[in-house]
Amino acid sequence: MIRAAKFGDIPRLTALFEEGHKRSKYAQRATLDVKETKSLLMQSIQRHGGGHPGSTFVVVSERGERVDGFFIGVLQRVYHVAVELEASDLHFFMPVGSTDTRKIISAFEEWAQANERVIAITLGVTDVIGDPDRTGVIYERRGYKKVGAIWQRSLR
Repeated sequence: MIRAAKFGDIPRLTALFEEGHKRSKYAQRATLDVKETKSLLMQSIQRHGGGHPGSTFVVVSERGERVDGFFIGVLQRVYHVAVELEASDLHFFMPVGSTDTRKIISAFEEWAQANERVIAITLGVTDVIGDPDRTGVIYERRGYKKVGAIWQRSLR
């Protein structure tokens, strides 16, 4: 089941961030700031459902009474300066094989499409956790097209 995130979910969502960080390619090179994580979650939940730049879409996936995944999306100005908006994912953490993944994407799309200023939805994939090609296939099946790539040079 998916539902809007609540402030009471912040401890569990923080734990999921910590779990994801431990599995990420940054586990040995970057320190997760728990206070900053909680601040991001608090601000995101506060801005949930709005229709202007900086508004967010924050939902969780529940199995029984336990939150096991989440999605944070944000509205931002196209090129950060246009009047029109783009809906983009900020964080997307779901267990592999979860049936809620498609439901979450659909709910995010519905939220974005309901806003007349939104002209594009952008979903990203990286190799931070897992195989980006596998996630890309899910997006392509939903009609998304690959529009670029991210290049990274590690320093430490």
